[in-house]
Amino acid sequence: MALYGIIDVGSNSIKLVVYTEDKHKALKKIENIKVQAHLCDHLEAGYLTATGIEKLIHTLLSFQSVLQAYHLDSLICVGTAVIRQAVNREQVLQDVFKQTGIRIKVMTGKEEAYYGYLAVIHSSSIRNAIIVDAGGGSTEVSLMKNGQLADTYSFPFGVRTILKWIIDGQMTPLQLRLHLIKQFSCISWIQDTGLPLFCLGGSAHQVARIMSHHRNEKLNRTHEYEIQAAELFDLSEEISQLKEEELTQIPGLSKKRADTIIPAVELFISLIKITQSSSLIHGRRGMREGLVFERLYE
Repeated sequence: MALYGIIDVGSNSIKLVVYTEDKHKALKKIENIKVQAHLCDHLEAGYLTATGIEKLIHTLLSFQSVLQAYHLDSLICVGTAVIRQAVNREQVLQDVFKQTGIRIKVMTGKEEAYYGYLAVIHSSSIRNAIIVDAGGGSTEVSLMKNGQLADTYSFPFGVRTILKWIIDGQMTPLQLRLHLIKQFSCISWIQDTGLPLFCLGGSAHQVARIMSHHRNEKLNRTHEYEIQAAELFDLSEEISQLKEEELTQIPGLSKKRADTIIPAVELFISLIKITQSSSLIHGRRGMREGLVFERLYE
C-alpha cells in the first residue's frame, strides 16, 4: 500500500498530511497535522523575519517523529505565497534545509491553481466552474470549461492580507468590497460567466460549516456543499458588525478562524459580484490532493 506525504507551508498554517488509497482506489487521508503558524504575520518589509524562520524550522522538526513512523513512498514539501513572496526566500530555503534536511519546493501561483484544478477534476463531477483557492497570502482563480483548465490567475493577497487591511484601518467595509471587486475585475474571462464558484481551502470550509449549522444540516464530507449567493449576502450582513469575541461564538466557526471569516466572506462576495455566480460550492479536495493525484493518475 503506497503512502504519500505532503508538507504544505502556507501563509496561515503548516500541514503534514499522509495519504493512501483505499480498497476502492479512492484517496484516503490517514494522518493530518496542522500547526497555525501564521507565517504571513512575520513578513516585514517583504522579509520573513528570524522569528518566522525559527517558527517554520521548529514546526518542520516537530513533524520528524511522525514521518519516521511511516515508510513513505514519496514526501513533497511545498511552500506557497508566504515563501514565494519573501524577499529573502533563498536564505529561508537554505536555513530550512540545513537544519531539517527538508527541501521546500516553492510553488508559483500558476502551479497552485493547476494542482487545485487536478483535485477538482479527479474528485468531482462538475466540469464548468470558476475554481477559487483562497489562502492566507494569495488567491488563485481558475476557469474550468468542459473539464479543461482554460485560464488561471494568482492574486497576491488572501484572507490574512485582507485582515491586515482592516486592522490597519486602511479601508472601511464598503471600501474593502469595492477594492476587491476592482482587483478581480482585472481578469476579463471570469466576468459575467454565471458559473458557480468552486471554492477550495479552509476559508470556504468555514463558510460551509457555518451554513450547515444555519440550516441545521450535517456537513456532507463526501460531496460538494452548495451555498446560494443570497445566503452568503445574508451571512455578510449578519457578521459584518460583530466584534472578534462575538465572531468566536458563531455556530460552526472554528475559534482559530474567527478573525478571518469577515475577510473570507467579503472575498467570496466580491467574486460573486464579478462573475454573477448564483452559488458557491465548497470542494473538500485541494492543492495537496492535486499533488497526489498527479502521481497516481497523470
